[in-house]
Amino acid sequence: MLGWRVVGERHLKLELGHQGRRLNAIEFGGWNGDAPPARVRIAYRLEPDDYRGGDAVQLVVTHREPA
Repeated sequence: MLGWRVVGERHLKLELGHQGRRLNAIEFGGWNGDAPPARVRIAYRLEPDDYRGGDAVQLVVTHREPA
């Protein structure tokens, strides 16, 4: 994991790295008060990221565990 931050008091916005690429992901309800581990394994679904008029694609995390 390249970075993370809490958004909206309960959600985690993650910046992931995979094969030299940076990927944005969000885990709704993922903030439990502890920093996520540096390496994670995730299950996700792709969704349009149209928040605030954007037109990108983001990973929506459905499961996360330490790798």
